[in-house]
Amino acid sequence: MRRSIPVVLFVVLALVPLIRVASTFRVFSQTIDEPAHISAGMEWLVQGTYNLDPEHPPLGRVMFGLWPYLEGARDIDANVLLARHDRYRHNLTISRAGNLLFLAMVMAVVALWSNRLFGWRTAALALALFGALPPVLAHVGLATTDAAAMATTALALFLFSEWLDRPVWANAVLLGVAIGLGCLAKFSFLLFFPTGAIALAAARRSLPRLPRLMVTIPLAALIVWGGYRFSVGTIKEAYSHVVGNEQAQAAAKRYA
Repeated sequence: MRRSIPVVLFVVLALVPLIRVASTFRVFSQTIDEPAHISAGMEWLVQGTYNLDPEHPPLGRVMFGLWPYLEGARDIDANVLLARHDRYRHNLTISRAGNLLFLAMVMAVVALWSNRLFGWRTAALALALFGALPPVLAHVGLATTDAAAMATTALALFLFSEWLDRPVWANAVLLGVAIGLGCLAKFSFLLFFPTGAIALAAARRSLPRLPRLMVTIPLAALIVWGGYRFSVGTIKEAYSHVVGNEQAQAAAKRYA
């Protein structure tokens, strides 16, 4: 009975934020950038391409299009999709619901990491506080990529910490998967994760064992490539689908 108390407590503490977020899906109308994210995800699912908006990676966007796709929607234009069958609130709700997976992921990381460091009582308190943060609840409630970035960055840092403690091949593989997902979540991951990883390594006074990178880095790269459906091209080509050639060349120069 005593062993079941922490489990029940963690389940309740996780369910409350999930329910609170889900309760807002039908309350607030769409924001200006949600249709772009939903359209890009639907393009990836329906057409197998990713040309509408290459300025963000596809992971979170695919999740926004997944439930509409499973319901039979095949419209690439999100505004048409949201008005489908005259069920605007329902269609917006199931698109936003894709973020609940990322909320569950980051709460699991908070609970596991806190429990590993300080025990289950502290982990329960950390989970309760995290699940009440207004920025977390607000961003998860919208079909935008911030929740995916938050969850995958936390997951990658947790697995990096595990790798520092136990530099075995299994942890190297898991870290590679997490880094790949993070890169597919938001490009800012490439700034936040290395910064956090350096801080963790400095605090532990420990460096990753380089041979393990032979698995971690190629695996992460393979996952990123797979997220783009193993396509090959340049930044100029990606932008040429969205804007004219002159604008595409200018954009390519900015990111060169």
